Amino acid sequence: MDQPDLSAMDHAAKDDLIRFLLAEITELKSRITALETRLAKDSHHSSKPPSSDGLRKPAPKSLRQVGQRHKGSALERVAEPDQVIIHPLPATCDACGSTLDEAHISEAR
Repeated sequence: MDQPDLSAMDHAAKDDLIRFLLAEITELKSRITALETRLAKDSHHSSKPPSSDGLRKPAPKSLRQVGQRHKGSALERVAEPDQVIIHPLPATCDACGSTLDEAHISEAR
């Protein structure tokens, strides 16, 4: 809506404009309230699925206490392993087809 020239309007036209603007404000406030109510809903207190929560998902709650670990939860290297598996390298690279004559092992587990 363009801004009207208020100096050219008579008293009745100004009253009509004020009534129109007040009705518009009431309608917009109602729409804002409805949108804020919809925005506040998530899967915890509505019938919406969890996938609709978006990026506002709460952090997962772990039952494990901080610093609490079970024995054997990490494997340690040993000097003499029980089993050794050798995985031979292929003759050529699967990606580019180059020979792997001078390839070296960069990782051991």
